[in-house]
Amino acid sequence: MTCSYRRTCRLPHGFKVEFILDGSRFDTKWSPKMPRGKRVRQLLPHYKRERNAFLASTGVRILVVDL
Repeated sequence: MTCSYRRTCRLPHGFKVEFILDGSRFDTKWSPKMPRGKRVRQLLPHYKRERNAFLASTGVRILVVDL
């Protein structure tokens, strides 16, 4: 049995992202769909801040590598 942990966060410009940690799998769901181009560059600092806060809240030691 796997344990699932989720949190939805609001981002600027009307975007929301749901972070999901299901066992060893990390995933995201965007609403509306994930932006591209200039908009994604504007949202990236906000996304990273929320992602890092979510991962820290799990209590699991995690290494994040942004490429």
